[in-house]
Amino acid sequence: MKQTLLLIILFLFAVVASAQDVTGRVVDEKAQPLPFANVALLNSADSTFVTGAVTRDDGTFAIATNRTDGLLRVTSVGYADKFVRVKHGNVGDIAMSPDVMALGEVVVKGYRPIIKQELGKTIFDIKNMPKIEALRAADVMKFAPGVVV
Repeated sequence: MKQTLLLIILFLFAVVASAQDVTGRVVDEKAQPLPFANVALLNSADSTFVTGAVTRDDGTFAIATNRTDGLLRVTSVGYADKFVRVKHGNVGDIAMSPDVMALGEVVVKGYRPIIKQELGKTIFDIKNMPKIEALRAADVMKFAPGVVV
């Protein structure tokens, strides 16, 4: 009975000893905590996903793993991806740098509705019809509501 109990205790100790945490904190360029950033632990040999976590409001994270080393990939919207080689334990602060993307020219086009309902009447505004110049008057009247040509 004592041998069985000793064997169980040794087994549990080995399981607890093999489970190690990778912890740290993600901060922005001003050393402010970065909440809700994705932290993924990748296999260092082939960069396959092992496990991951999301940072808390204070920017901290904890990933439980039985690996002794790996590669952390930290991502967040508006920031460049960051890769950090890690061993088990605390990796400290991981500073993220902003990822600035400049847009080129933006053109916004819109059209007003051709048919509007106002106070019991229907308004058919042909000047808002696209390519109206290519149509004859009889063709335009076909689009008018309630008109039979």
